[in-house]
Amino acid sequence: MAKFGFLIDYGLCIGCRGCEIACRKEHNRPEGESGIVVKKIEADENGGKPVFLPFHTEKCNLCGKRISQGKRPACVHNCWGQVLTFGKIEELAELMKGKKRVVLSAPR
Repeated sequence: MAKFGFLIDYGLCIGCRGCEIACRKEHNRPEGESGIVVKKIEADENGGKPVFLPFHTEKCNLCGKRISQGKRPACVHNCWGQVLTFGKIEELAELMKGKKRVVLSAPR
């Protein structure tokens, strides 16, 4: 069975937190409990502009129900900036090549 995960291009993230909201809504979770969180990092080397880094938590289940219906995970579907890409780890690793601000995430 192929291992699935997310390619996160944090250079594109504007910190809207749409992914967090979508995850909580999809899984009926309370405020502050999500399968993905967005952290704000102050970065002087970025011209004083903050950098936002979304990352999946231990609560992420890859939206198994949505995937079985041929849909993308809620966080990916609701990401306005196309920061998140879902797919097979091997394919995502290929997409990483040549990109500077990406992270490959493989939640369990």
